[in-house]
Amino acid sequence: MKTITSEKKDILSAIADILHDIFDRDYYADKAIEYFFRNHRLTDDNVRQIIAEGVYHILREGGHFQAIAASDSVYDTGCAWYESTIEKIDFSDKIQSLSRQQRLSVTEWMDSFASAQLGDRYENIFASLQKAPRVYIRANTLLTTPSELVTLLEREGLEPTIVSNECVEISNIRGLFRTEAFKKGLCEVQDFASQYVAHFCNVEPGMRIIDGCAGAGGKSLHLAALMKNKGRVLCLDIYEEKLDQLLSRARRASVSIIETRRITSSKTIKRLDSSADRVLLDAPCSGSGVFRRNPDAKWRLDQEDMDNLIATQKDILRRYARMTKPDGLLIYVVCSIFPCEGEEQVHNFLSESNEQWECIEEKRFSPIDDYDGFYMAKLRRKSNTLPLTE
Repeated sequence: MKTITSEKKDILSAIADILHDIFDRDYYADKAIEYFFRNHRLTDDNVRQIIAEGVYHILREGGHFQAIAASDSVYDTGCAWYESTIEKIDFSDKIQSLSRQQRLSVTEWMDSFASAQLGDRYENIFASLQKAPRVYIRANTLLTTPSELVTLLEREGLEPTIVSNECVEISNIRGLFRTEAFKKGLCEVQDFASQYVAHFCNVEPGMRIIDGCAGAGGKSLHLAALMKNKGRVLCLDIYEEKLDQLLSRARRASVSIIETRRITSSKTIKRLDSSADRVLLDAPCSGSGVFRRNPDAKWRLDQEDMDNLIATQKDILRRYARMTKPDGLLIYVVCSIFPCEGEEQVHNFLSESNEQWECIEEKRFSPIDDYDGFYMAKLRRKSNTLPLTE
């Protein structure tokens, strides 16, 4: 009988505990890992890294490891991951006859739904979502340039590469948050596709911008930088704690044109009628475009969730559009790979808008290209039109 080392046993027990919190207690993966490390004193950084990477690897490719283990037990699945990934044991004979659902590591519902949504692209897209994500950061051009940032990060032991515009790729996110560059607000973690959104908005200094679903404000900060910190960016959200986090990030990034406002009722939106040159709606969505980063989400999502999200997106698009000035631009964005959340929402909105709007441009990013999956549409509100009715 093969002897199991104490380190291996500790790692497998930790992974099983974390996966239990994710699947049985409905914790988000990052919070489950954070909670475990806070309550278990592990001084070996290498072991901590193995545990965290193991959890995410299993969430991305769980079907493979369950097939190797021939078990649904999270401990056995973790053991299969450890032996195949850490100990490099060859289990190719056990994964040759996997079903599509096992091969793509999805639920039965997701297999059916995603296949219907994506057609022939389904398997390639979901296979790409099983890879670990690449790490992109955005140089804060209010404080530095991409080349200056690269030089600073190289001095601190990172391996950065300029991709385009303000986008820099780093080989590993470990250590980034301890760098002086990050502490001083010279950079933000933001995927390449997400960075593209602010450029897609075509902003100029002095404009009045509304970020209608601002969250913690990554895109708001980018918009402010492109505007050279001149004008106004009003950030709306229903969650006060996210807006507080946004203001903290703005201070670190030396951004002074951001204002925040919590959405407390429909009156918050009505008072902003026809007031913005640009309205950005990064709408709540399935997050399917970022399943690589949040792989636990693909195991939770079901038809009821999708129905609720689609209804919410439709409502937000219809009501928040009124904040756009005539001749202004409305930018609708979702980090989703599913047309029902992207193209179909925009096309339905246009068909119901009595020709008050026109679509200028649509853009889609695919995970196959090693970016997060995004859909974005740029809509122009025609001159001398009335806002959509409630």
